[in-house]
Amino acid sequence: MLETAAGIVGAGAVCDVPGVVRAAFGSVDLAAQPGVDHTSHTALRYARSAVVLAAAVTLVRLPR
Repeated sequence: MLETAAGIVGAGAVCDVPGVVRAAFGSVDLAAQPGVDHTSHTALRYARSAVVLAAAVTLVRLPR
């Protein structure tokens, strides 16, 4: 579960850990850190994209 700024920045490393089978994005907890609305697709677009790309590169299942 990627739900902090550090988790998003290190998404590739997190997804590359042996045993990880799916990347998941925690929008509510992540949004609380910088103080943005967790329902804002604009504010969280980069983070969502980073998780999807990290999952694709490391071949773990993509978030739903």
